[in-house]
Amino acid sequence: MPFFPQTGQFFALFSQLAAIIDQASNHLTKIKPTASTAKNKRLAAAVQRLELTGDEYAHLLHHEADRSFITPIDREDIYDLANSLNNVLDYIENVTSGIYLLGIKGNGREFAQYVELIDESTSLIVDLIGHLAHKGKKVSDMKVIIHTLHQLEKKGDELTRTALMNLFLHSKRPIFIIKWKHIYDNLEQVLDACEAVADTVDDIII
Repeated sequence: MPFFPQTGQFFALFSQLAAIIDQASNHLTKIKPTASTAKNKRLAAAVQRLELTGDEYAHLLHHEADRSFITPIDREDIYDLANSLNNVLDYIENVTSGIYLLGIKGNGREFAQYVELIDESTSLIVDLIGHLAHKGKKVSDMKVIIHTLHQLEKKGDELTRTALMNLFLHSKRPIFIIKWKHIYDNLEQVLDACEAVADTVDDIII
């Protein structure tokens, strides 16, 4: 029996879901606190549509796992990976909608740096998920990506500390601080979710 039996459309669905996440991340790079409200609204709406599509793919993966007698990877791993990927999308949507709905203004350097980390992480997730279908032949490449995703998450933690320190040092407006802290918390959750995807894939290849 092959290491990855060709059963169902699991790998194609995972890759499509990863591509949707990367699209949402691309929209996140364009949404800026300094941009017009109308532009941010359009971008937030686009990410929301992607988030709904991502939900459909996650549900389809669950359905495929439930109806398949033989699955190419452990059934629980399919559930976990679908949920982990979908969480990344949910948190990206939280950021984009938060910037628009809360009327976030300002030009925090850490925000732009955080968005770059997220965009790099989602691109790596596309590669990582794509390697899953190679029947165990890309394990060394996958390990490198997993390590890189962990490093990006650590950089995000450092950015959060710096951003919050600057926020409290340079602003005396409580509402401004509360709004920005909400955004930074959600940005951190995006990278945490990306790391969770890496951990789930690591469990699968082990």
